[in-house]
Amino acid sequence: MIEYDNYLSDVLIAESNDTYDLYDKFNAAECPLGLRELCRGRHQHKVRTQASNDFIKWLTDSVLNYENRAKNKLESYFFLIEKISSPMCFWRNILCTSKQIAPLIQDSVNIIQSLKSGIQEPFISDYHREKLILEFQSLGNCGNWAKVHKKTFHSAPYFKHSINYLLSNALAILYVHSKEKLIECLEDKKDIPLIWGLMSHAGVDVTLDIAHSTESHSLLFCCYASLLSQHKEQSFSQDQDCSFTSLLEKTASSEFFSHVLNIVARYPSRYPNIQDLLGSALAKSKNSDAITQYLGSIGLRSIEFNDPCRKIVAKCLTAFANDASIEHQRVAWKAAYHIWFDWKFDISNKNDVYLFETKASALDYAIVRYFLDCCSTEDRKKFVDERLEGLNIISEAWYESQTDLKSHWNLELSLLQPVFQANEIIRSPSQPYLMVDRFYSLETIQNNQYIQAYIN
Repeated sequence: MIEYDNYLSDVLIAESNDTYDLYDKFNAAECPLGLRELCRGRHQHKVRTQASNDFIKWLTDSVLNYENRAKNKLESYFFLIEKISSPMCFWRNILCTSKQIAPLIQDSVNIIQSLKSGIQEPFISDYHREKLILEFQSLGNCGNWAKVHKKTFHSAPYFKHSINYLLSNALAILYVHSKEKLIECLEDKKDIPLIWGLMSHAGVDVTLDIAHSTESHSLLFCCYASLLSQHKEQSFSQDQDCSFTSLLEKTASSEFFSHVLNIVARYPSRYPNIQDLLGSALAKSKNSDAITQYLGSIGLRSIEFNDPCRKIVAKCLTAFANDASIEHQRVAWKAAYHIWFDWKFDISNKNDVYLFETKASALDYAIVRYFLDCCSTEDRKKFVDERLEGLNIISEAWYESQTDLKSHWNLELSLLQPVFQANEIIRSPSQPYLMVDRFYSLETIQNNQYIQAYIN
């Protein structure tokens, strides 16, 4: 093992704190045979040679028993571990005693506590860089997690890639050998970019496990933010989806759930792939008001009938309906109807907002279900008659402009779309709950010369 000791002494012990010093010396060195083979096969599954096994044995013995715990030696060992393997995999597979690992646990805690996120932007002044750093580091004390997410989610890829070999090894050591200390350390650390990056670097399974083990809002936020980003980039396994659903179900009974909804439901098209998991969690949650919270958190606006947002919300509500009881479904559809009808396409109390054509909303699936599951034939007829009455009085009412008249007409016609679809489903059960790329029109417009002349 003298060859490896000399290699470490002559090449890897950096004289400065510059991380790139290690990389420069590593790339310039004549690697021992075992190290060279391990580096080349880092992402491959193959039988190791004797030289590779000898190097791993030396590295394991050295990192567990190194003298005086010199900082630069520890950094060098962690650097080598990162080069030959995933740190999480490495620390899971070595055998050690509690006496051997105890100093490394404390070193790992010190590493996480001492490091903080920075700003790598060469084109700003020192003043503005410091201001940005302070702003990022203060996010953990904000409390408005939807606002924090809005400010940071575009930078998610940078958070993950900012995690160096020191942090990745510290995370792995603590997770494998002292998960309680890891969670305590992460809960105390309010550096959102750093913790978010650690969770993304740790992977889906580790992040889910940590999320299930904490009640800290700052750590939960970082776990959720990381999971949402990863779910957008890759497909989760069935077990991971089940664990994520269970996490959503658990969170639905806590005050943190409102923050989650403001992130994933306010703009549903941002995270379309988790909507079925969210719907299932809403159905299974012990908090019966969770579905009402979800419906109220959706950002309603007048949209086209082919807008993808309608399909995404319908996907969530379909998953909810598949797992919820009939009574629970009716509670949801009634809540959706009241939200939708009170909203009225946001033009009832605003003089500067108009409907220039028939529009749809993100809640249309739930509204159609309301007319089918919560209303009798008489109820549906009464609703239609009220809307038609609103159309019939147009010729008798006074409007300041052609725009006001058109807006009134399109509002009533937009409100009629879900009930018309419900009636169509009753006549033809094969029809989908959500009408897409089409809408219902009224023939009565052609019979009223006043309206016809005014809107044309």
